[in-house]
Amino acid sequence: MIEKGYKMRPIRKELLVNTITLYNITKDEDGNDLYLDSVIKRCICYNHKNTYSVANYTADKQYSLRILIDRRNTYCEDKKYLEPNIWQKTENKNNFFTFQVGDVIIKGVVSEESEESFDEIDLEKFVIKEVNPIQDKDGTIHSWELICV
Repeated sequence: MIEKGYKMRPIRKELLVNTITLYNITKDEDGNDLYLDSVIKRCICYNHKNTYSVANYTADKQYSLRILIDRRNTYCEDKKYLEPNIWQKTENKNNFFTFQVGDVIIKGVVSEESEESFDEIDLEKFVIKEVNPIQDKDGTIHSWELICV
């Protein structure tokens, strides 16, 4: 029970749990880019501001999105995670997802009925630039930090 007069800390809006749509990039039989989508729920997304300085001058700031995906609390319905090198060799990639540089992430859920291109979708779009696995002491990967721009 919360006592009268107790003030809760404000919730940081940028740390709220989000759902993302991940588009893994692969090639079809003709060598064209093919995007396979996966909806991943219970991700923690937050904006990150990068500042670069050269010779004591601050350069333009670049904003990026950092996404924390905890394997224990996050889920992707009907799909399982595979390491990128294993995912690339798998024949039925629709049953799996992976995190690799160059994949596209959209904050929110993109409906299957949508025939819009990435440029036409009215949601925040990002490209994965870095994938950082986070491991337990025994070497088991339990989370990933994705850095996207």
